[in-house]
Amino acid sequence: MKVAVKDQPSVYTLIRRGSNTWRVSELLPKLNVIYGDLLNLGQIASQLKEVHPDVCVHFAWYAVPGKYMTSLENLPMISATTNLARLLSKSGCRRFIGVGTCVEYDTQIGLLSENSRTGPTSRYGASKLATFTALSKLSKETGLDVGWARLFYQYGPFEPPTRFVPSVVQRLLKNETVDVRNGDLIRDFLLVEDTARAIWAFAQSELSGPVNVGSGDPVTLRKVAHKIGEIIGCPELVSTNSGPSEDEPRSVIADVSKLKNGTGWIPSRTLEQGLRETIKWWQTQNHQN
Repeated sequence: MKVAVKDQPSVYTLIRRGSNTWRVSELLPKLNVIYGDLLNLGQIASQLKEVHPDVCVHFAWYAVPGKYMTSLENLPMISATTNLARLLSKSGCRRFIGVGTCVEYDTQIGLLSENSRTGPTSRYGASKLATFTALSKLSKETGLDVGWARLFYQYGPFEPPTRFVPSVVQRLLKNETVDVRNGDLIRDFLLVEDTARAIWAFAQSELSGPVNVGSGDPVTLRKVAHKIGEIIGCPELVSTNSGPSEDEPRSVIADVSKLKNGTGWIPSRTLEQGLRETIKWWQTQNHQN
């Protein structure tokens, strides 16, 4: 959770004690840290009253790679998030930006706008959608302005190594072959830094409700993998399976016109530029290890 405090250039972050903060270690000295647990808001209620937050950007959720889509740990996050928003509204907070997901939608549609029908097929997507629904009702009851950033597919430095882009990068840096399953699948990738910039632009805007956060540019998994191979210098190590997928939607693309028109945000990197930065970061990590 990040809180921008009215009339002060201050950012507060809520961190659970014992959390691994290696991804933000360089930022922590610049932040005001509140230690607490979203599942026990009583322990931080008095601190939030002292802070008087103006805007809250809420990222926290159960997100263990390979587990979060089906985990029961999604369920307590629904009440934790809505209780946090309720507590903030009582503390005078003006605006609450939650982070949702593209899998709240019926992903068989292909190109997804904020008006596309929802139809989550995972516990993760259903829990996120339930949270947005509850926040929407809370907004009407309390006047708290609620925005909901629906993220598509992020990549970049610090990403867990088992996810698609880093898994391809890691194997190719070791001069190992890569066989991409379902190379014809079309996805919407956005560099994590541009994702953060988009969310912050959203938070500062007048937009409310759901807002898609993605690149808006469709690309096949095959093209992403081959581009990584070209950058590293070993495209011959990449092979792709173009067979049909029974458990994955063929195309998941964000219509980002609402985000762009409402904030003026545009991505700062092309896919190739973002992949180059990501590869460079992994090369640094491998050298250190």
